[in-house]
Amino acid sequence: MPGATCQLVIIDRIPFPRPDEPLTVARQRAVAEAGGNGFMKIAASHAALLLAQGSGRLIRRLTDREWSRYSIRGWLRRATAHSSKPRCRTCGRPLTDWWQFRPCAGLRPSPDHSLGPDACRRQIPCLAWVPIVWHACAMEHTYDFDLAVIGSGPGGQKAAIMAAKLGHKVCIIDSKSMVGGVCVNTGTIPSKTLREAVLYLTGMQLRDLYGASYRVKEEITISDLLARLQHVVGRETEVIRSQLMRNHIELVPGAASFLDPHTLTVEIEGVGALRTLTANYIVIATGTMPAHPSNVDFDSLRVLDSDQILTLDTVPGSLVVVGAGVIGVEYASMFAALGSRVTLVEKRDNMLDFCDPEIVESLKFHLRDHTMSFRFGEEVSSVESSGRGTITTLASGKKIAAEVVMHSAGRQGNTANLGLDLAGLKPDKRGRLVVNSNYQTEVPHIYAVGDVIGFPALASTSMDQGRLAAAHAFNEPANELRSLQPIGIYTIPEISFCGKTEGELTRESVPFEVGISRYRELARGQIIGDSYGMLKLIVHADTREILGVHVFGSNATELVHIGQAIMGCGGTVDYLVDTVLNYPTLSEAYKVAALDVTNKLRAVARFMTEMAASEPSLL
Repeated sequence: MPGATCQLVIIDRIPFPRPDEPLTVARQRAVAEAGGNGFMKIAASHAALLLAQGSGRLIRRLTDREWSRYSIRGWLRRATAHSSKPRCRTCGRPLTDWWQFRPCAGLRPSPDHSLGPDACRRQIPCLAWVPIVWHACAMEHTYDFDLAVIGSGPGGQKAAIMAAKLGHKVCIIDSKSMVGGVCVNTGTIPSKTLREAVLYLTGMQLRDLYGASYRVKEEITISDLLARLQHVVGRETEVIRSQLMRNHIELVPGAASFLDPHTLTVEIEGVGALRTLTANYIVIATGTMPAHPSNVDFDSLRVLDSDQILTLDTVPGSLVVVGAGVIGVEYASMFAALGSRVTLVEKRDNMLDFCDPEIVESLKFHLRDHTMSFRFGEEVSSVESSGRGTITTLASGKKIAAEVVMHSAGRQGNTANLGLDLAGLKPDKRGRLVVNSNYQTEVPHIYAVGDVIGFPALASTSMDQGRLAAAHAFNEPANELRSLQPIGIYTIPEISFCGKTEGELTRESVPFEVGISRYRELARGQIIGDSYGMLKLIVHADTREILGVHVFGSNATELVHIGQAIMGCGGTVDYLVDTVLNYPTLSEAYKVAALDVTNKLRAVARFMTEMAASEPSLL
């Protein structure tokens, strides 16, 4: 009877093979003749296999205690050491030897001796079962889980799935309403879904074809936008739940906090009870939350943060966005597309400083065309709200009236309620945790991944961080992330780039040339009605290596991966010149830009040759 009633199982017979079975007898005799223990190598290994198979059939549910070889495998793997004097990684005690059986993965010489003395070169798979030695601590360390993950965002998901794939017992702790983390519920997925809904309903991409007044729907309401949003978020949540269930990962609904470095207490959501659980390894993947400055009174009605903006009842006629970071610019462009009068306030002199200046200027021109105003070099001193609207007062004395204010000036790590001091951890002033190259915190068995560790704070990198953290915890070989990573900004139009900018290369004194392709020159650009998009290639002037790819316009976040792949393989611009791309596609922009930069390099080379021929003294 599996489950809570299955407290003790007694197996009174060990399934050794029949002693008169001819094949078994022959194998045992062969092992004995070679100087080994035929009984242990053949009969005992066979019995161990059948015993593990039979006992494993008792496991029916996640709540059943796994006492078979599959449960001790994870514990023994954690205790495995590769030194001459291995010690337990948990308590430092000397390790003893545990024996387990597995199929021999090697080869053995073929018995066919017809080939003469060279017969040993012909090998066939070994069918025997051989013992392997595990080093285990003399003092048993029992934990409820091999790995506990706090947070179900992209980083937490991949860490849990990686550990589960390695055969370990894993749980994820998060609120029922936040399955998928900030990424699915209030961050990446909702904002990008909202963007797609805005693009479709406003008909913005087709206005060059059908006129500036073209709209799919005349009056766009918040309900129109949220209908698609709720559908996508609901489906994505179900996909995540299915993945966790398929990998036998227990989802613990509630809020977790540390009692000690290996113990967590969870306030079970909806029940009010507390559950205490222990884990050998812990991954913190709690993400971030919007920062709330003391001089701004967030009322969730008129003055909102980037998470609360999705709770609006109507599309505001006017909007002030404080902070020209990625999130602020994305939402500002969306509401400008919906027809809101948007004012973007930023204390720095420009926005998106890490992007190519030419790309940023193109974006600013496009946004100004949608009646957006910019206030750079301005700092907000106060925000006052009433039932009718808001007044944003700047440090320079300017006042801006608007229906709604969205404050998006930074985020902070969501670690305030974790009780990190009880685990021996101390976050920085913005609630973020410091980790090493293996994503270990100051406490070696506690890892942190995702936005909670800071830059680059992307869902794509968080996934790999979680995977690498779990691999390191359980001694699974894994390669480090490549340094060449794309950046995508989902404004309207979108921006994406990979590699260096012109400014960075200039400061590094690297000789380069630039090739540009504009969407309006491409047949596909005319078909989709994109007359403003562009692609820029930055190429080394001497080696012809591609140093950077910068894209602005439709499908920019997809197109950038072509350049990323070529750069990652060490390709040159000549590859793009000599390759054939589908027509008509936006990918042709790579071909056009490659030809553009090649012509510039050829012109320089021709001029240098002519100068050398006519006036060699000048060179």
